[in-house]
Amino acid sequence: MTTSEARVVEPLAKFHAKVYVKGRIRIINNEREFLGLTDGDIVKLIIRTLDEEKKPIARAYFEGMLVSGGNVTIPKDLIQKLNIKKGDMVEVLLVGYTKLNEIIPKEHYRLLKQFKYGKFKLITADEEKQLLESITSILY
Repeated sequence: MTTSEARVVEPLAKFHAKVYVKGRIRIINNEREFLGLTDGDIVKLIIRTLDEEKKPIARAYFEGMLVSGGNVTIPKDLIQKLNIKKGDMVEVLLVGYTKLNEIIPKEHYRLLKQFKYGKFKLITADEEKQLLESITSILY
C-alpha cells in the first residue's frame, strides 16, 4: 500500500472525562453542539483507562444514550471489568452516533421523550372519568 492509499481513521471526537457516580461521564458541550447531538441520541464510544503516565492500559466499546447535560453512563459490568472508580479520568473516543429522531417516526419519538422526562398532567375528576372510560372501551 502506498502512502497515497493509506487511510487514516480518526474518531469524531477524542477527549478526557472524569467518571462520576454510577459510571456517568459527560460528552462536552462543544462536541455535542458541533455534531448536533441532543438528549436521547445514541452515542458509540470507545473508552480507554489510563496508567499513571496517561497511556492506555485497557479499552472497550459501548453504546449509550445521552441524557441531560450530555451525560452517558458506562455499563455497570464494564466498570467492574475495567476497574473504573468514581473520580477516575478516562479517555473517550466518540466514534459514531444515531439520532433517534431521524430513524423513529415522529409520534413514537415524542412518546419516548415524554417517558424520558417523566412528563405528567394534573387532571380533574371529569378528565379521570373520561380517561378510564376510553381505556376500558379499548380493552373490552
